[in-house]
Amino acid sequence: MPTKQPGHEVIRVVKRCRIHQIEPPDGEFAYMDLSSVHKKVLTAPPANLYRIMFDGQLNTDNPEDIFRIFNLKHPPGYTGRSLSISDIVEFYDENGSRFYYCDTVGFEEVPFKPDDQERP
Repeated sequence: MPTKQPGHEVIRVVKRCRIHQIEPPDGEFAYMDLSSVHKKVLTAPPANLYRIMFDGQLNTDNPEDIFRIFNLKHPPGYTGRSLSISDIVEFYDENGSRFYYCDTVGFEEVPFKPDDQERP
């Protein structure tokens, strides 16, 4: 979301990012594509299966860029595995969160309720 600064410059504000992964990674929903999740009559896997594996500021709020970062060069402090199917990328700020499910090809925004998650 751009904001104007003195001198009429526009600075793009990048949201913070969280990576949610199913732990342990051998559970029922781990590595499951979103269409299979939907067949189980769910819009997203239950949040209580996930743990937050990363919470920090990166220089992007594009899920595809996040995928590359978490597969090519993990940022400092990252404790999870490489990003994969069934992982959820969250972008957040003081106005709220948006959640993106890592699917077989690309990402799809999902309604995810992380209130019941364990934190690292």
